[in-house]
Amino acid sequence: MQQKLTLAEKRRDALQLRLKGVPYEEIALELGYANRSGPYKAVQAALTDVYREDAETYRALQMERLDAVTRALFERLEDGEVSAATPLLKALEAMDRYAGFNKDTAGHERAATLLDALIVNSRAGLLNR
Repeated sequence: MQQKLTLAEKRRDALQLRLKGVPYEEIALELGYANRSGPYKAVQAALTDVYREDAETYRALQMERLDAVTRALFERLEDGEVSAATPLLKALEAMDRYAGFNKDTAGHERAATLLDALIVNSRAGLLNR
């Protein structure tokens, strides 16, 4: 008795069979689809899932990189290097884009306010040395 496959398993199996060159009609018979349109749609959905996973992996990698850059730039700014402010803002904007917050500018305004405060504090610290 064949165990019933989940939707994700059927998509995966349909994609694997199609990548081996198996025609949609045969995939339909093997996986229990009514006709060739079922495995076609399953393969398309599986490809979309693969793309989405790859995109998420890329996004996570970019966020890790930007996080490292941001930390380094914050340290430079806190040490009084005012020239780090512009690249820091650009890194924060890039992080917002990867996180999907680019439609709302409130985050940019908060970051700019924070940077202004850091710059003022850095300058005050330099004057007190």
